[in-house]
Amino acid sequence: MPQESSPEDAAATSSPPARPHDRSRRLLFTHRRMVEDLLRGFIDAPWKEELDFDTLEKLSTDFVADGLEERLADVVWEIRRKSGLVYVLILIEFQSTARKYMALRMITYVLLFYQRLLKVRPLQPGEKLPAVLPILFYNGEEEYQVALDMADLIAEVPPELARYQPSMRYFLIDELRWPCSVFAGVRNAVATFLRLQQSDPRQIRELVLDELALDWIEEENEPLLHDLLEWLSLVLLPQRAPDAPVPKFKSLNELKGYMEKDMETWSDMLRAEGRTEGQLLGEARGRDFGRTEGQAAVILSLIEEKFGPADDAVASRVRRAGSGDLLVWAKRILTARRLEDVFNGAGH
Repeated sequence: MPQESSPEDAAATSSPPARPHDRSRRLLFTHRRMVEDLLRGFIDAPWKEELDFDTLEKLSTDFVADGLEERLADVVWEIRRKSGLVYVLILIEFQSTARKYMALRMITYVLLFYQRLLKVRPLQPGEKLPAVLPILFYNGEEEYQVALDMADLIAEVPPELARYQPSMRYFLIDELRWPCSVFAGVRNAVATFLRLQQSDPRQIRELVLDELALDWIEEENEPLLHDLLEWLSLVLLPQRAPDAPVPKFKSLNELKGYMEKDMETWSDMLRAEGRTEGQLLGEARGRDFGRTEGQAAVILSLIEEKFGPADDAVASRVRRAGSGDLLVWAKRILTARRLEDVFNGAGH
């Protein structure tokens, strides 16, 4: 894996300080509809059919371990299934880089949660701990290539010893790469959130005005719409155009009015400055698209020179990669014996 360890990684249970605008994103997942749509639309497993969504309920802060209030207080939910409870822990990461030891951090959160749960709600004789579904929302620009299971962070050992090693897997939602096109026309609040997140200014305008992506939320859940509008005005739109004034929208009609008039001014202003909307999106994500595309072209040229023409899958992976991955791969090409060594780090 390309990510290097760091002192920050080693502090597995430490959390980055919350930024002022993080609250607006976390608030979205205090809404029952968001969590229900997350489970219904993004979890593809037979056990989902056992869930009783009428029992979905957000837990109070009493269930959150000391020191984890900022991370989990608003995003711990419980839902009943035929054979017991399932607790849904949603950790929304605001890091721009994937953390090598995230699996360790996640298992630590779960164990601390269990400890707190036993204090607040002691088990009855013969009762077992409830199941937990840990979910990570990742919105970094780099491709997520770190371990999803705690077991993958531990050195390989003989089978007799392996049974004693800790193991827990978490579910990853890669916000910038999740294939949201399959949700077009589907009333799923999480998919709407991700589609907006993956869009440039013109695409955001089309979602709001042409596809009416938020109209159904206004009809069914006004409190959720209120928090989506707050996220758009405080986070997403300022990211897409840092120099453009963005008001705080109090209604969907205000947002649509802004999209119809002010965003046209936006586009004119950006074109006058010689900045395309695609470049603006790249700046918002902390990356110069033109420079990265040039790096990708060099990597593909080096691959072709040493290993022959890259197939479509390899070419797509290189073109989608961030500058950090591209730099690592460029160094590996010098010593790699096989094409796969460029991406997994072997053969050195």
